[in-house]
Amino acid sequence: MRSLVLLLLVSLAACSKDETGRYDGGLTPAPMLYGAVSKGPVEGAAVTVYRLNDDGTRGARLAGEFVTADDGSWSGVLPDGLVGPFLVVARGGSYIDEATGNRIVLASDDEITSLVQTAPRPGQPVTASISPLTDALARSAQQLAAGGLSAADAVAQVRSTARSNYGFDPLSVRLVDPLSVPASATLAEQRYAALLGGLSRLARDARDNHGAGATRPFALVMALAEDMADGLLDGNGVDGQPISVANNGAGSTVLPVLDATGLTVLVSEANAFAAATAGLPNNVLPGLGSQSLLEIPSYRISGTISGATDGVNVIWELRVDGAIRNDGGNGNGAVTFTPAAGLPQGTAWTVVINSAPAGQACVVTNGSGTLAADVANVLISCSDEPVIENYSIGGTISGA
Repeated sequence: MRSLVLLLLVSLAACSKDETGRYDGGLTPAPMLYGAVSKGPVEGAAVTVYRLNDDGTRGARLAGEFVTADDGSWSGVLPDGLVGPFLVVARGGSYIDEATGNRIVLASDDEITSLVQTAPRPGQPVTASISPLTDALARSAQQLAAGGLSAADAVAQVRSTARSNYGFDPLSVRLVDPLSVPASATLAEQRYAALLGGLSRLARDARDNHGAGATRPFALVMALAEDMADGLLDGNGVDGQPISVANNGAGSTVLPVLDATGLTVLVSEANAFAAATAGLPNNVLPGLGSQSLLEIPSYRISGTISGATDGVNVIWELRVDGAIRNDGGNGNGAVTFTPAAGLPQGTAWTVVINSAPAGQACVVTNGSGTLAADVANVLISCSDEPVIENYSIGGTISGA
C-alpha cells in the first residue's frame, strides 16, 4: 500500500505545472503567451489575460499578472484547454517618449489593450504584442461584437483590415524599441517602430500647434491611436463620437482634427521619425490604407439554375434568420440571390425554392451557410417529375 501511495505522489508531481510553466519535471512546455508592451518599451507594466465575451465585453480573468521587463517584454502561462479570443490588458509602468525623450509614468489604472485570436498549445507559444495600435484594434473589435458580430469574427475582421491598412499585423508582429531598432528587424518590425515613433511626433505636434497642450502625454497618444481606427484622423473614436483627452490635472480637451481625409499626416511623421532614427530606412512607410477597422464587409451569393423548362422561371427566396430578405425568378443560367449591396459578413442565409416549373421538381445544393466570403456555388437543379399513367382493372364474374 505504501508503495502505491508513493507511486501516485510521484505521478502527480510529474503531471503538475511548475513555476516555469512546464510539465513533466520541466520536459513538456505549457501553453504560453509572450510579447512586449511598447509605446516605447513599457517597463514595470502588469499584464493580465481576460476572456473576450461574445458581446465584446471583458470577461473573466484567465491569467496574470505578468510584469514587463525594462525592454517591455513579458511572458506567461495560460490554463489548459482555453479557447480564444482573449483580451490582454497592460496596466501602469513607464516608457521613454520617442519625440521628446521624456519618461512618461503611467497611472496604475492606465491601460493598453490587445487581442489574442487563438489559444496557445503546449510547445506552440503565441505572440501577444501590446501597443497603442493593438489598443485601437481591440476597441474596434469590441465595438463590432457589441453590434452583433461574434467576438471571433470581430477579431478576425479587424486583423484583416489592419494588415491591409498597415502592411502588417500589429497583434502578432514583434515589437522592437523604436529608438534602438536592431539590425535583425524585419520590414514589418521597422514599420511598426516607425508608426509608434510617428504617433509620438504627431502627439507633440497636437500639443504644440493644435490646442492639446494641456493633455496628458499618454492619454493623447492613445487617443490618436483610437482616432486612426476609422481610417481618418478626424477626432472621432470607435463609437463615432469626438474623443475627449484627459488633461494634466482636472478636465479634458477635445482631440483636434489633424487629417479629415486619411492618415497622410501620420505617414509623414512616421517617415520623418525613421529618417532621424538609426536602424530605420528612409521612407520605410510608403503609405497607409484608410479602410475603417469598424467597417463590416459585404458579400454576394450567386450560383446557377439548370434543368428548368426552357422559358420558364424558377421562383426562389433568400432568407436571413428565417425571414425573406430577397426573392426573384430566373430561368436556366447564372443567378444572383443577394441584393445589389450584398449582405454583411456573419449573415446566416438560406436559399429556398418557392415554386418550380409545372411538371418539374427542383432542389438546392450548397444553399445555406454563414457569410465569410463571396459564395458562387449555389446550384438549383430541376428535373421532370415522372409521368404516372392510370390503368383500369376489369374482369368477369362467373358461376354466381
